[in-house]
Amino acid sequence: MLSNKCIVIPAAGASTRLGRTKQLVEFEGKSLIRRAVDEALDACPNVIVVTGCEHTAVSRELVGTPAIPVDNPEWEEGMGRSISVGVQAAIDRWPGLDGVMIYLCDLPTIGSDHLKNVFSCQLKTGADLIFTKYEDTGGVPALFGCKFFGDLVSLEGDRGAKHLITRLDAARKDYVEFEGAFVDVDLPENLADFG
Repeated sequence: MLSNKCIVIPAAGASTRLGRTKQLVEFEGKSLIRRAVDEALDACPNVIVVTGCEHTAVSRELVGTPAIPVDNPEWEEGMGRSISVGVQAAIDRWPGLDGVMIYLCDLPTIGSDHLKNVFSCQLKTGADLIFTKYEDTGGVPALFGCKFFGDLVSLEGDRGAKHLITRLDAARKDYVEFEGAFVDVDLPENLADFG
C-alpha cells in the first residue's frame, strides 16, 4: 500500500476550449473524472480531486469512492492554483506524506498500470521526481517527492506541473515512457476519439 503517497487530480476548470465540461465527458461508459478517480484509486489509496467551476456535478461523480473532493473557489486563476490547493489539502490530511502525483482526467489512455509504473520507478531509483515521457516531451502523470511540496503549493496562474518538470533541472529526475496513443481532451475535434 502506498499510504505515504497521494494522487491529486485537478478538475476545477471550465473547459472553455472544449466548449463543455470535459470532466463529465463520457469515455468507455464513465465520465472522464470518474474514470480517472477509479484508475487513481487502483494505484494509490489516497486521492484528492480539486473541483471548482462544476463543483457539485464533479463531486457527484465521486460518490461511492473514497476520493476526497476539495473545492477551489479561485479556480479561474488557472491550473497552478488548483494544484496548489490540492497539494496543500493532501499535506494537511496526511502529515507523513512523502510524495504527490499529479494526474489529469483528460488523459483517458493513461490508466492505473502506468500510474503504478511511475510509483515503482520512484521506489527503485529513489529519484525526487518521476515524470511521464511521451512524444519527446515530459509531463504528467508526475510524482513529486516531498522536497518539491513547497514548489507545488507555490504554483499559480496557468503554470502547472509541466512547468516544474522542465524547471527543476538540478533535481534527481527519472521518467517512465508511455507508449501508444496519447489522447488529450482539450478541443472539440478531440471528441472524435471518443466514438
